[in-house]
Amino acid sequence: SLPTTSYGISSIWLGYLVTHMDYFKIKEKLQSFENYLNLSHVYFFFSCFYLLIGVFDWIAASIVSRLKHELFHGGNKLKKPLQSHQESSQHQNYSSLENSSETLHNETEQEPLRPTKTNIKGMMLSFYKDSSAYLLLLVMFVSIGSMEMYITNMGTITELYDHDVVSIAAKSESNYDPQKTLATFSVNSTAIRIVIGLVIDFFTRKLGFKNVEITIMFLLLLLGFCSQLLMLTSNRYLALATSMMGMTYGGLFTTFPVVVLSHWGSEIFGTAYGSCMVAPALGSTTFGIVFARIFQNNSCSVVDDSCSFRCIGQMFQINAISFIFALAVATFIYFGMWRRKTKQTVHV
Repeated sequence: SLPTTSYGISSIWLGYLVTHMDYFKIKEKLQSFENYLNLSHVYFFFSCFYLLIGVFDWIAASIVSRLKHELFHGGNKLKKPLQSHQESSQHQNYSSLENSSETLHNETEQEPLRPTKTNIKGMMLSFYKDSSAYLLLLVMFVSIGSMEMYITNMGTITELYDHDVVSIAAKSESNYDPQKTLATFSVNSTAIRIVIGLVIDFFTRKLGFKNVEITIMFLLLLLGFCSQLLMLTSNRYLALATSMMGMTYGGLFTTFPVVVLSHWGSEIFGTAYGSCMVAPALGSTTFGIVFARIFQNNSCSVVDDSCSFRCIGQMFQINAISFIFALAVATFIYFGMWRRKTKQTVHV
């Protein structure tokens, strides 16, 4: 959970930096431009920032690669004297079974068993042939994809939400600010990541519970459904709904890697989870296009105060149905495939 938590923290402080420093804002003192950013300054800053991060990443990767290289060759150097000792002991006394077994025991201690290329290739083929992997991909597609849609269109949704609650006597006042909505989402998304990591470790290692990550995944999908239901039925609790969606988004990004790791193992974790990460990217694009179509077909506008938030209500209906579908598929994966396979293995 620490890498995903760090990812969330970076979005918070970088977002705060961009929205609060005068360097990133348009200099013209006009009311129509007071909330707009100077994109040339923003992109120049991030170009330099990512260049610096790339340099540090290259240095860190080089150090790790060198340490692994030294460790590997150091193990080979330890193995050679051990092999010569084994050969000399065999020449001295071929009938000494005790010496041979002791040498084999020492060699095993010096060089732990590692998965071979053949084993890893077989595990990867098994992963790509496993139908549950593609169903899990579908769960990630509909759940994280819908949350990515909310992040991308958070400003527009907040403005439309504000149209329904601003009083006629105070139309110039804004009850909901896109920056506050983003901060609420980011804080909850970041905090839940480290909390879930601690909860999984505590219940798994200290209390010995099994499948904790599966239970948390079900609870997060249910929380996501409730957040969409709240957006549909009320126009007064944007902060609460945003907090729930932030926890769902950050929690799922922390839980899915643990699910992949516990079911397919650490040997192919990079390949397995990297393949699964295609789903959120496709989901973000798909749900974003659906939002744009609904926004255009219903003639929604953030400029026209008479335009109600309900003009994009269909989007949250689709999201709610998506979470119900994700819960159904996740239930089938666990109870219909993984748990049944475990019972059959134990029975044999």
